[in-house]
Amino acid sequence: MRPIVRSVLAPAAVLAMFLPHHLSAQNGPVNYIQLTGGVYFPTGDLKTLLYDPSATLELAYGRHFHENFVLEFAGGLLHAEGGSDSTVQLFFRDRDLITWYGTLTPKAVYTQDRLELFGGGGVGAYYVNLELYDRTPGSPDFKEKQWMFGAHAVAGFGFAVTPFWQVGFDGQFLWTEQKVFTNQTISQPVELVGFKVRLNIKLRF
Repeated sequence: MRPIVRSVLAPAAVLAMFLPHHLSAQNGPVNYIQLTGGVYFPTGDLKTLLYDPSATLELAYGRHFHENFVLEFAGGLLHAEGGSDSTVQLFFRDRDLITWYGTLTPKAVYTQDRLELFGGGGVGAYYVNLELYDRTPGSPDFKEKQWMFGAHAVAGFGFAVTPFWQVGFDGQFLWTEQKVFTNQTISQPVELVGFKVRLNIKLRF
């Protein structure tokens, strides 16, 4: 995991150093809060296990430390539900994976007039709650929680509606370590790998 983290964080810091200084944090508020909502599309174990694309919601605080460099802290929720595949339904009547997470993301930023382009990567901690509801009458349901750690890369754009309000879109690729959720009868590997497509609303202050 450490080489992955270094490979994600280093490009954002280097890119910020060499971008043209069109936007200065001195020309406007340096802090912001951002509400982000979108859809998560699994590509790893969750796709193999036939989980559907799911909703994701996030609240972030960021600060401009340099004309082209932002550091962002975020907390969010990802809720994935098992699909309706007939084979899976033979065993489980319902499957839920609820994840609370926190992330740290350095971003390189370039602004021209009202348009802002950004990209970066970071690390995160994910508290994953897996719930499997058995279809067999009298069988116990499976519930287990574990911490997972991962990294992500993000890129997107925003448009300044006013000097204080901004609306934008971004795409994020997420990958985490794999953990095995297990009891006496079930052993299920889980890793949060996939894409997020999201709408952002930002307030600068």
